[in-house]
Amino acid sequence: MVGSWQIVGAEVIDVSGKVIVAAQDSGGETVTSSDGQGLLFDPANVDATTTVLKNPQGLTGAAFQAYAESIARQGVDTRRNSAIPINFGLFGGPFVDNDNDPYAGEYNFISDLNIESSGVWARYEYDIRDDMTLIALGGTEEFSQVYFEDTDLSPIDDLRVFFGGRNEQTSLELRLEGSTDRLSRYVLGAYYYDRDVIDDKGPNVILPTLMENVGINPPKQSDDDANTNSTAIFGQVDVALSDRLMLTAGLRFTDEETVSLNSQGNIDYCLFANVDRATCHAARHNAFLGMGVSLGSQGVTIDLKAWHDTLPTAANSFAPVSPQPAGPPLNYVTPNFVQTANSLTDDFSTGVLKLTYDLSGDSMVYGSYSQGSKSGGFNSNAAAIKLLGKSNYGREQLNSLEFGFRSEFSDGRMRFNASVYDYEYDGYQAHQFLAPGVSGTINADAEITGAEAEFWVTPSENWTIFLASAFIFDSAIDSIRDTLGNTRTREMKQAPDMQLNGFIEYAVPRWGGELLAQLNFVHSDQYFSFLNNLGGGQVPSYKKFGGSLTWRSPADAWYLRLNIENLTDEDILISAFDFSSSSGYVQELYQPPRWVSLNLGMNF
Repeated sequence: MVGSWQIVGAEVIDVSGKVIVAAQDSGGETVTSSDGQGLLFDPANVDATTTVLKNPQGLTGAAFQAYAESIARQGVDTRRNSAIPINFGLFGGPFVDNDNDPYAGEYNFISDLNIESSGVWARYEYDIRDDMTLIALGGTEEFSQVYFEDTDLSPIDDLRVFFGGRNEQTSLELRLEGSTDRLSRYVLGAYYYDRDVIDDKGPNVILPTLMENVGINPPKQSDDDANTNSTAIFGQVDVALSDRLMLTAGLRFTDEETVSLNSQGNIDYCLFANVDRATCHAARHNAFLGMGVSLGSQGVTIDLKAWHDTLPTAANSFAPVSPQPAGPPLNYVTPNFVQTANSLTDDFSTGVLKLTYDLSGDSMVYGSYSQGSKSGGFNSNAAAIKLLGKSNYGREQLNSLEFGFRSEFSDGRMRFNASVYDYEYDGYQAHQFLAPGVSGTINADAEITGAEAEFWVTPSENWTIFLASAFIFDSAIDSIRDTLGNTRTREMKQAPDMQLNGFIEYAVPRWGGELLAQLNFVHSDQYFSFLNNLGGGQVPSYKKFGGSLTWRSPADAWYLRLNIENLTDEDILISAFDFSSSSGYVQELYQPPRWVSLNLGMNF
């Protein structure tokens, strides 16, 4: 919903803006669960974005932007594999969900996903002279997410998983752009970036049935706080080697530091009971001895939400020692709160070299070599750290080689672009399962080769046709181990061999503005959801159709758009997490069924 913008040479104290309001709902089937909960894909959300652009006195161009967005929707659905029905009553009894409907089930609560984000950005431009411009741009953004998942997806409250946290980031960039007699264009600049990760919880596992009926502690809860600070200087020049041949060269030097503080502990849930702690511990003791009495039957209830929202500290985290048959119930007074501090520092350089040759005024070929980098980080899972022998993983660097062709024909009414590429990763950050129930990130070598092409044509003033394709010829990641302990080279996850998309659009003057009707499609070949490449985690190929009807006023002052996605109402699987080696089920995530949204926008 938020795009990019630029104002150059605007009138002084010129103010403009944009307001967008969007609402959407699903026409998919909604089934009621055993306890009356509504189920998958029945959300309705309204998003609003406001953009205000203003040109202050004395500046060549300026822009401000602010936005706020809130999303609440259903999370993942666990469905059966076609050959293996889910039998996932872990502790509370068996449950088989084999209705083959990805939008319905019998869950004890809805897996809620709530996301909130907001940000403010500004950009200023000042012409020092005709061939030199100073640009300053920066902003701040906050993002928070809470996800509470009914992982067993049965009427029995066996297993919950909780994720949550908040990110705050700020960036500032200063650069000088211009040209000289010898340089077609140059850019010199400096960049600063700061990111805070605050109270990043999870994945934290909650076992309500065991807590209620056996009185044991659930696994440790984990919380992370981290900060990444990065500074860089960069420069890039375009040099005309001839009338047709252009050389682009750029270099960037980066210095960054990441620090992390991980806190873990078994938070005593008796601190969140409706009775005093000693009474709760006695009830746990009785439940553990198998007297056939649950906590609830003894008048003890636990506020699970308050419990999982709480951070582990030395005052609330105690060793999960089971009550003993003889003697008084234990008081859980042995602290097991642990904090681990980690830090990574790195300085490195990346660059780009590119040659562009104009075949004519409307077509060109190019070849480029460029580098990119992704910061290292830390594993917080204690079992993963033990297996790996260290807590941190290193920086990932991408070395990209690309050749391409770009062209326009028929007075700009036809466009064709194509490219081939080879991506080599040094230290690819591969997140994988190291053992049953234990995940972590390692560095591995990886390579992807492929090609992309797109074709755009306007055969008449009313019609527009667009087609795009992406092909992966080969992808490989070394030394990936699955939960069975097998280590080998794997295919890249979520990387289908072929993807196609396109649309056909018809535009006609109507009601004092323009009316546009569009039909679009997407095709994807099959792919693996995760690096272990297990068969249950393979997503089949799919096709999806959609459409839209848009009316916009002259100069886009107003527009109204009706969107329909998944027009043919297909069950489209997009991710499959294979747990079959340990529990005999596959967790699957589906795209929404037929989906309708309405957007109203105003530019002023």
